[in-house]
Amino acid sequence: MKKLCSLFLIILVLSGCGSSNFGAEEKETELQTKSRIETEQTDYQRDNGKYEQTKRDGDYEVHEYVSPKGNGYQIFFYKDNMIKSVGYGPEAEARTFDWQLRDDI
Repeated sequence: MKKLCSLFLIILVLSGCGSSNFGAEEKETELQTKSRIETEQTDYQRDNGKYEQTKRDGDYEVHEYVSPKGNGYQIFFYKDNMIKSVGYGPEAEARTFDWQLRDDI
């Protein structure tokens, strides 16, 4: 019986059921969020001819921009008093910056 219990415990741990977050939804990583938004924006642009204007969630915002160089969007990530931006489109380089204090921008 002891071996059977040990085997069951190993299976639970390997399947993730033994984690302390059992039943809780795991938070999406920044990379997962970025990838999901890229897909959503590509689909939205294909269906509507433009990027989605503003989309907000506690940890990020997505803004469409329209410029003489063309249209694009940027994702603002938030963590504590920090902000990071990832740009897409013709102004991607100018609209991308790494983590910095919100007060510094």
